[in-house]
Amino acid sequence: MIVKRGVFLFHYLSLAFILLGCGGSKTVPSDTKPNMNVNAKTLLASHYNAIASFSTLQGKMGISILDDSREMGYTLSLRMNKNEKLWLNATLGIVRALVSVEGVQFYNKLDQTYFEGRFDLLSKWLGVDLNFNQLQNLLLGQAILDYPPKELELSFSESQYQLRTKDSLGLDYRIRINPNHLLADQQYLSQNVGEREVIVNYLSYQNVGGKMVPEIIVLTVTEGSEVTQVELNLHSISFNQQLNFPFNIPEGYQKMAL
Repeated sequence: MIVKRGVFLFHYLSLAFILLGCGGSKTVPSDTKPNMNVNAKTLLASHYNAIASFSTLQGKMGISILDDSREMGYTLSLRMNKNEKLWLNATLGIVRALVSVEGVQFYNKLDQTYFEGRFDLLSKWLGVDLNFNQLQNLLLGQAILDYPPKELELSFSESQYQLRTKDSLGLDYRIRINPNHLLADQQYLSQNVGEREVIVNYLSYQNVGGKMVPEIIVLTVTEGSEVTQVELNLHSISFNQQLNFPFNIPEGYQKMAL
């Protein structure tokens, strides 16, 4: 899904962003075990309704990146305006990013570089379509890809629901849904018969004022023999406060060519 150049993207968009709808009544009762009588349409509706309802979110995001050659760690301030923008800021503003429905912007004071681009540019560069909502959904435990129920196959285990694309010859997408909170336990994407794949594991969730949001997310990206692992740790989360999203690229910085 994310090729070798994804390591470069993780370095910057994890530093600058790595790379919601409203809550409602559930149609699948939450439980510790799956309801074997549910169908894909009902499960998807319940999953979408389980997302935390808020207008703004702020907190901290710890990021650890491990690939074949090195390990890096960062802590970023995180602010989100639901369905509009995501702002990340490293200590002393050394690296700052603004991700919105229009595209991605970030700059790095250490090497005086910046990037501005639309999502279609990043999609072409990565080899997979993506947009703001998909990035936002990844952070909130929601399905990254939006398939209609008729294109998904539902199966059950002792502790999870699984939805998988029926035609997996192109893009194989799977999401495992927790029967208790009805958010994702794991998401899997693969292209070219497993040649490129990404696994997103949601190791834990946190209840913040009655709203369930991920706490620890681990992304494992594999291409051939190359593996990159990124761990996101979300903490100090609060909702619905008045926030600003300051972002200005300093003069004299050199634009990065992706």
